[in-house]
Amino acid sequence: LEIGEHVKRIPSGAFTGCSKIEEIKILGPVDVFSPAFSSCKAVKKLYIKQMKMIRDKGFSAMTALGDVYAGYQEPQDIPEGAFAAAAYTGATLHVPAGTKEKYQAATGWSNFTTMVEDADAVFAAKPLATLTISNNIVGDIVLPITTGEPQVLQLGALASFPLVEATLDGIDVM
Repeated sequence: LEIGEHVKRIPSGAFTGCSKIEEIKILGPVDVFSPAFSSCKAVKKLYIKQMKMIRDKGFSAMTALGDVYAGYQEPQDIPEGAFAAAAYTGATLHVPAGTKEKYQAATGWSNFTTMVEDADAVFAAKPLATLTISNNIVGDIVLPITTGEPQVLQLGALASFPLVEATLDGIDVM
């Protein structure tokens, strides 16, 4: 389940009856009301890119959590009961590099017994597609496309070399 950036609040009971969801991505900034995820006991991974506010017991039904990914550099305090006791002791909190001490000092977040600084890659912009240009002189050139806007490809000196192949996400485009 992915909750997009345009969603501003998740009201109480919003996911009642959704007992089979195993992964939730909140791209935020969103206000999570309690108990918005009251039936989501099967969630194993929770991604929180941005958060406006987590109300008391906002994620407390998620007793199967193994990993929580928090993507903000400045963690805000959250209620002590925002997560289930099982999550605090059994889940790993993944935070951005250089922020572990901030999370350890923040109310609510500090309850996680296992915390690692490896969340940066999870929230990094991923390319929409990858363009690979091959020729016999320089080999492969791999260009990530990170926006849906039209792209202008400037090959410069490479324009004088004959192209052998061009693929977009592995699909031949020549």
